[in-house]
Order: sequence, then structure tokens, then C-alpha cells
Amino acid sequence: MSATGRIFRPFFCAPIALLPGGRSNAGIGCCYSGLGRARLNTGADTMPDVKEQNTKYAEFSHSFRDPWEGEDVELCFHFAKPTKPQIKRLQDTAGRNPTQAARNLLLEAVAPEEKENLTAKMDAYPGIATSFSTALIKAVGISADLGN
Repeated sequence: MSATGRIFRPFFCAPIALLPGGRSNAGIGCCYSGLGRARLNTGADTMPDVKEQNTKYAEFSHSFRDPWEGEDVELCFHFAKPTKPQIKRLQDTAGRNPTQAARNLLLEAVAPEEKENLTAKMDAYPGIATSFSTALIKAVGISADLGN
């Protein structure tokens, strides 16, 4: 359990290191290890953001074979439960541009430590936005196969 109360199990993590700016490499090529985001005490803010501190994140992983590179790709990210306004925004915009709607939802819900890595992975593998957003909305009860 991390200092923020988030519990994560390691996936295929590399050693964690503190990078300049108080960030860790936890989101670079591996899952978040649960160490929490380091904050630099500049005197301007001495208390962490309450919303960030109380947010719970669930682990979502996805693996597939990249035939162009000839390698297996394993991805793991942690997402907060989408809020009602986020789901409504997804549903309102998905008809016009479903990929962008999925991407926006993921970038709003991903753990802050993993946002940069998720963006890079979505640029490299555009289909993962749909895969992760589908899993995320199914986790909050949205399903197309009701009654089937």
C-alpha cells in the first residue's frame, strides 16, 4: 500500500528511480509500483491535493502481439473510476469521433504518474484507446450485451 492508500501489485516493473522534477520512472515502460508520486516541497504548497490523495485506482492490463515488430506487447495502467460527467461526455462525443472520445476519457482517468506513458503508448498503438476505454466503461456497468 502506498502513502496515498493505493494498493497495486507489480506487473513487469523495472527498478524505480526518482527523476528530475519529483517524478518517478514508474510509468516508463512498466506499471505503477505503488510508491506514489513524489512532491517537491517548494514552500508554495505543503499539503498534497486532497482529491488526488483520496482517488482509488484500479489496474487494467492488455497484451497483444505486434506483427510488425515481431514482439509481444504488455501494457498495464491504473485508472480512477469514471465519473458520471465523464461517461456522459464520452457518450455525447463518441458518435462524432469515438477514438478521440475514448482517448479523452482515458487521459482524464489515468493515474497522474502514468499519463505521459499512456499518451506515448496510444500514439504508438492507436487501438489501445478503444481497448482500455471499453474495459473501463464495462467496469462501471456499461455493456452492449444486456439480455443476450
